[in-house]
Amino acid sequence: MNSSKNRVRQGLTLNGFDNNGNNLNSLGLKQIIVKAYNDGNQDIIDKINSITTYISNNTIELNPTSRTHFQDNAIYLEYIAFEALLAYILEENGITSSISSSNHQINIRPFSVAYFDFKNSNHSLSLNDKLINLQSDYVKSVIQIEGIARALDLYLGIENAFKEFNTTEWASSQSNI
Repeated sequence: MNSSKNRVRQGLTLNGFDNNGNNLNSLGLKQIIVKAYNDGNQDIIDKINSITTYISNNTIELNPTSRTHFQDNAIYLEYIAFEALLAYILEENGITSSISSSNHQINIRPFSVAYFDFKNSNHSLSLNDKLINLQSDYVKSVIQIEGIARALDLYLGIENAFKEFNTTEWASSQSNI
């Protein structure tokens, strides 16, 4: 994998679903969707496509052995959680992955595929105690911790979206939100 040198950092739910323009440098998911899908903002479209390209060009390292592997896994989990949340919100509003690709030039996978990828990757790494590897120098582990925190934050955003749209996914998510 290509490590985090050119990483897109989108802490979406940390900025809130609707940041309402309070901080011009931090967009909520609503602003990202509006800028990409309504306004056709090429910078936002490029950022989304760079995330989905990263996902399609990389895989999760199920047996990470180096700090770089753990960092790359954290970035991958963060990105697929973002893709799943974006795909879910779009699908709930009538925009499928094929419509996204053909009408908006934004290449995302269907929610069911991205969500399964996230849950399966996260479960496999967690089950084998390979999700995070804290080094004796915790400063060197920041990228791992940050990526996992963002991935889990985005996952909670998905669960909140399930609840918001009152879907069967919410009922089966076993969430306590």
